[in-house]
Amino acid sequence: MTNLNIIEDQNGDLIDYEYFCSDYCARSSEHYAGWYGCVELYSQEFCQNCSKPLSFVEDNQCGNG
Repeated sequence: MTNLNIIEDQNGDLIDYEYFCSDYCARSSEHYAGWYGCVELYSQEFCQNCSKPLSFVEDNQCGNG
């Protein structure tokens, strides 16, 4: 499962996400605002701190294929 950091603009609108393999790596970012983990991904991403590939759910694993 992935840990996310949310990047917002000055109005509080979502701009982007940062993806991390753990809360430990997420804490390395200036955008860290507390634990936001256990997020399922549906496409391949990599930890923005240590470059570890993050696990994701493929369509065929959800009973769709």
